[in-house]
Amino acid sequence: MNAQKTQTGESSAKQAGRLSLTLVGDVAKFVFRLFRSPKVPKRVKFLLVGLGVYLASPLDIVPDAVPVLGYVDDAFIAAAALGLAARWLPRDVVDELWEGEVAFDEALKLLQGAVRNIMRRKRAG
Repeated sequence: MNAQKTQTGESSAKQAGRLSLTLVGDVAKFVFRLFRSPKVPKRVKFLLVGLGVYLASPLDIVPDAVPVLGYVDDAFIAAAALGLAARWLPRDVVDELWEGEVAFDEALKLLQGAVRNIMRRKRAG
């Protein structure tokens, strides 16, 4: 059965994939802006350095060689770290530095929801 098409002619899976790529780029730009801003507390910068070290490290909770789950743990930790950073930041700083297509809170919910969906599918499959 074909995926149901949206009004623009794109499948919902294709739209979700495009949104995910856009969010990854938006988050990367946001993290870069956080490091450059003097308004960001040092503990947020340390948290993000720790996240970067974890993501770059060959040691993971679930090895990347494990299909799907190998990257889900990275995505989960990244989403959790961004959520914690957002709680530590004044709201006006988040609003100033976030330039994504969707609001920061919505982007964070989408990232966390994507991780939950992948986990559910993996458990069911």
